[in-house]
Amino acid sequence: MITSFKRFAIAAATCFTAIATPIASSTVAHASAYNGPFTFTVSGTDATITGCDGDCAGTTLTIPNNVDISGINYAVTTIGDYAFNSNLLTSVTIPDSVTTIGNSAFENNQITSLTLPVFVTQIGRWSFSRNKITSVIFPPSLRVLDVGAFSSNQINSLEIPSGISEISSYSFNRNNISVLNIPPTITAIGDASFNRNNLSVLKIPNSVVSIGNQAFGINLLSSVSLGTSLTSIAGNAFRLNAITSIVIPASVVNLEANPFTENLLTSVHFLGDRPIIDEWPILYTMQCITYTAGKTGWPGKPISGLLPKLEGDCTVNGAQASPTTPSSSTTVPATPTTQPTTPTTTTPASPATTAATAAAPSAAVSTATKSSGLSLAFGTNAKTLARFAGLRTPYDAKYSLKVSPRSKLICRVGKSGLIPLKSGKCTVTVTVTHKPGWNIRRTVTLPIVRTA
Repeated sequence: MITSFKRFAIAAATCFTAIATPIASSTVAHASAYNGPFTFTVSGTDATITGCDGDCAGTTLTIPNNVDISGINYAVTTIGDYAFNSNLLTSVTIPDSVTTIGNSAFENNQITSLTLPVFVTQIGRWSFSRNKITSVIFPPSLRVLDVGAFSSNQINSLEIPSGISEISSYSFNRNNISVLNIPPTITAIGDASFNRNNLSVLKIPNSVVSIGNQAFGINLLSSVSLGTSLTSIAGNAFRLNAITSIVIPASVVNLEANPFTENLLTSVHFLGDRPIIDEWPILYTMQCITYTAGKTGWPGKPISGLLPKLEGDCTVNGAQASPTTPSSSTTVPATPTTQPTTPTTTTPASPATTAATAAAPSAAVSTATKSSGLSLAFGTNAKTLARFAGLRTPYDAKYSLKVSPRSKLICRVGKSGLIPLKSGKCTVTVTVTHKPGWNIRRTVTLPIVRTA
């Protein structure tokens, strides 16, 4: 049975002198370092901080490492679920006595700097989500990093701790990560774990067995190396990047639908037996799909509209496709054998748009248009982008483009179509007008990468 008391702090930030007064339920400790009261529950010799006694005052939070209640010292080992959720905190100091941080404990604040306790073993769901954290260093003691723990922050570079075996879904979704180090202890990378970041190069260690849906979607990836233990790649895992060539390890047995959709792929090479392959949409950039001699199940059915060929029997722009040398094509790919399916796109834009009208283009369009060393996938004219967005493109329709205000430094609309200005993500609304009263629009995001 937990005995409850109320007391008032008099002096030090981490040590409290208390006047004990029994009350009905929780233990309340007033911390002079925080300019406001904390609430605790105690069990045995440990204390769990559950939040503030009323509103949390101030923007800087220092949590004590122990509390002294009526002469009994309790170590603060846990920060409870939702303890400091949705305050205005910009900085928090967590003592090394803490081993567990609960679900949503610091979610939806404005924390910019963070030092984790050296002995923390578990960080709960969404615990630091929706803050402004730019960097974080994980201690080797960490064993559990739960779903969405650091999503929607501003982290630039990241080293995953070697003590965990799985990167949970949405863990680092919506950050600014451009440098990522994944240790050889990781076996699974969860859904959308690194979705919407700024990665350009990625190396998956040989320990990884599975990659989840949208795990690396909407980045700036141009180079990807997959590990030799990988067995499964989920749908849209690498959606909307700038990958030109990919080698599928022999260990892969299952490729779900659209794992590399909306990229710059010109060639894919399979090192092993033909895996189970869900339907892939037509990729207009694709020129070669090859397999290694002596492997079973090949050629099988077409993939992305192309019949797989034996390694050495396919060329990209007149040169033999190489599984180790990615291609950087800017010419028109071979015509697919089937009609394209509708690719995945972002949420449709508001009808209130003002468009810059572009004339309907010819059928021959480059797969990557270059401007000052910048490469933009799928061509730049409005009709090509309409097809990419999955819109109907009647022969007598008019097409227009409008760049999102947040992308105005990344790309702009010119007389001939979309013009890349710098590396980044270009969000553009494509509108197709066929006849008076008939128009449809959709918004897509395209990666722009530097090629020279």
